[in-house]
Amino acid sequence: MNDTNNNTADLPNSATADLPNSATADLPNSATVDLPNSATADLPNSATADLPNSAADEKVAEESTRVPVAIPRLSDLCVKEIAKNFQFMPILDKIPKNYVEPLLELLETDLPLTLTVPLLEESIFWKRACEERWSTMNYVADYGSSWKRIYLERHLQEFLENLDPDEYSEDQMMSVVRLCAPFILRLRLCQLVHSRKMVPRRFGGKPEEGDPLSHDHINLKSCLSGLPKLEELDVVFGMRKLGLELKTEYFMFSKQDCNNIGLGMTQLESIKEVHIHRSLLDNGHLASLVQYIIFVKTLEHVDFSNCLISDDGGMIIGQLLRVHENLKKIVLTNNKIGMDGSHFLACALTETRCKLKLLDFRLNPIGDAGVAYLCSALAVSEVPEELNISGCGIAEKGAKKVSRMLMYNKCLKVLNLSNNSIGEQGVEAVLLALSRNISLVQLDMRMTGLSGDQELRLSEFLKRNQGKLEISDSF
Repeated sequence: MNDTNNNTADLPNSATADLPNSATADLPNSATVDLPNSATADLPNSATADLPNSAADEKVAEESTRVPVAIPRLSDLCVKEIAKNFQFMPILDKIPKNYVEPLLELLETDLPLTLTVPLLEESIFWKRACEERWSTMNYVADYGSSWKRIYLERHLQEFLENLDPDEYSEDQMMSVVRLCAPFILRLRLCQLVHSRKMVPRRFGGKPEEGDPLSHDHINLKSCLSGLPKLEELDVVFGMRKLGLELKTEYFMFSKQDCNNIGLGMTQLESIKEVHIHRSLLDNGHLASLVQYIIFVKTLEHVDFSNCLISDDGGMIIGQLLRVHENLKKIVLTNNKIGMDGSHFLACALTETRCKLKLLDFRLNPIGDAGVAYLCSALAVSEVPEELNISGCGIAEKGAKKVSRMLMYNKCLKVLNLSNNSIGEQGVEAVLLALSRNISLVQLDMRMTGLSGDQELRLSEFLKRNQGKLEISDSF
């Protein structure tokens, strides 16, 4: 009886009320000590601790994890709608100023230029338009830090480069030119489409298979006369991306093309530079151009590099230098001018009306005889300040002519003699003259046979002259 009382001592009243004594008599102590005291006996404590107490708790937990949604302002929605319909309702001048910049950042960059050019001034819009249209971009500083100017100059370039001379409308061309004209200071044409019309061999006859192609291109006279602010013209007569259609005729051009360019230049009041290079420009084409360049008094820089100009062309350039007082730079790199051509140019340098500062004669086969003519003129002339005769076939004899010239010349500041086989003795003669010359501050003698010791002496002479130049400039 005592054992039974001990076994039931820990049981709750509710658990033992209905049990007979015989049923509980045999229960061991271990079976009864772990029974829970309430109706939640089957749930562990950890599970019940995390359960929400009510539906309100569940809602609070859900809202605490929800990401807040930003509601756009009404003004932002209005700007988006204006940008979407800007082509049909350009109300830029009717919106508050503080919303103009956000609007320009949303406008489509392919809007018609007839709308954007007169309406949109320099802004983020033109920068976006440039970056979205072209993968490579020029330095904006070269364009007066104007993205609008970059866009319109490149747009006009691409438009003119792809005009077919057999099918284009001059009225259409001029409408684009007039639209862009106020912002065009530089016109670069890296290609011009060649005409595919054939010229009959017989005068008055009909073109037949095998007849030569016309060498005419689009009429640049009208184009240039419509660009009153143009300061620089750069033209290459040729075609790109021809593939299997490559023909020599596509790189030729006519004298009429030169006449059109010349006539167009005479209408320009601000033109300063003309580059017609990397083209099949020969003496005949040059004569056609120079007859108009003579009357373009604002012109300061002409570039006919990488063409087919020979000795007769040198004579034509010499005549130009005699009558044109404002020409400061002439670039004739990589042509075919020899001894006679350099003779004509040398005579022009002695004229008092010649104000040339740079003569670039690189890669012309003038040889020792040609450089002798130039040196004879430079010994008494006051121009130019810079002469480049690199790669002109000058040997030791020509170097000695240069040496004598440097003893008397007082105007030359920069001289390039590189890539001429003048040899060690020729270099020594030049250095001897340089020891007495006080005006030359730059002398390039690479690839001439210059030794290490001679290079050190050359450097010392140039530093001496540069120091004297700095002192004179300070006064």
